[in-house]
Amino acid sequence: MPATRRLNRDYELIHRNCIKGLTEYLNKYPNLESLILGISGGIDSALVAALVNDTLNEMDRDVRLIGYSLPIYTNEQGERDRADLIGDAFCDSYTETTLIHVMPDLVRQIDNSLFYEWVGKKPSKIPLDTLIRVGNIKARLRMMFLYDKASKYKGMVLSTDNYTEYLLGFWTLHGDVGDYGIIQNLWKTEVYGLAEWMVNNRGNTAISETLVAKPTDGLGVNNDGDLGQLVPDWGGTHRGGYEFIDEMLIACVMGDSYIKTGETELPFDTLFNHAVLRRHAGTNFKRENPTNLSRTELTEGAS
Repeated sequence: MPATRRLNRDYELIHRNCIKGLTEYLNKYPNLESLILGISGGIDSALVAALVNDTLNEMDRDVRLIGYSLPIYTNEQGERDRADLIGDAFCDSYTETTLIHVMPDLVRQIDNSLFYEWVGKKPSKIPLDTLIRVGNIKARLRMMFLYDKASKYKGMVLSTDNYTEYLLGFWTLHGDVGDYGIIQNLWKTEVYGLAEWMVNNRGNTAISETLVAKPTDGLGVNNDGDLGQLVPDWGGTHRGGYEFIDEMLIACVMGDSYIKTGETELPFDTLFNHAVLRRHAGTNFKRENPTNLSRTELTEGAS
């Protein structure tokens, strides 16, 4: 595993490289007319919006950033308000389109029993596997919407995932990954750091509220947000929780013998059974998806 997987806190460099990379990509595809972005009100989509806005402002080319907020039942008003703030600040066109009325009919058509397990019940009364199934449908419904807009406006869909989520499998297959991931290979700690740098050095103040907001997948699986699923016993800040998760994952992928959290060093071998590492190991099937039989397996061997 390359040393570049360690945290990099040179956010000016990262910002410059984001703009350079996206500019080079857009120059390869002169027929692209738009970039389509789902805006949740969280820090990841907010950072992507700001980075793309900075890139397009520096390019001598007419490409539109089109943003959508797509609330479905469990999106809190604070998330929707932040999405509006981000969309208005960075997008050439921004719309909130509620999918609340589409979702029940879709679930009913997919599985009638799932519909009755879910609809009209408090989340605390719904089985976890039902919440996960419904959450996956939500994510894929949103992506269907975004890809339709990409087709309509001759564009591509932007991903908003980061490297921490990737290693944790904290995303929905065919429901989160777009065509271009500007922050896909940044740790969540770097996402926070870059967003803060952009507020302080680029004047992207619309991001400010996302720095302290509760991170959530927007799917309603856990009322305590991301950390409620990943490190439910965490007692610190949201940002601090992700720093702890990142240090653990970095130690895992780099083969370190300990992780450092604050001023404390914890032997890595004492954390093998931690929920974060179990989640990382248990979601490898997502990172290998899709799995295909090779040409050799299909065509060679004894007849």
